[in-house]
Amino acid sequence: MLDLASHIVKIKEGHFDPDKFDDRYEDALKELLKMKQEGKPIERPEPTNVVNLMDALRRSVEASGGAPASSRGRDRQVGVARLKSPSSQSGEGRRPASPLSKGRPRSRRI
Repeated sequence: MLDLASHIVKIKEGHFDPDKFDDRYEDALKELLKMKQEGKPIERPEPTNVVNLMDALRRSVEASGGAPASSRGRDRQVGVARLKSPSSQSGEGRRPASPLSKGRPRSRRI
């Protein structure tokens, strides 16, 4: 592997000439700014490779032998039920409101 990497580096090494470098990003940005200055409409390109990260994460967890989706959902429902329990809504165990917070809505911690 090291020999292959050394070979690739040898092939690619050379003097960098910035005049030969074509910065397509800078050219596209200049064109976009020019169109905006002229008042022309800007067309947004359609995304080509959009990945749903949650689906990818679920597939990854399932492929690695993690908990199946049904048991994870059940655990999540138990957590929600605990949050909605009457004792958490009654105000037991809470500190009294600060005099500075009068008139302001209280933030709810989860």
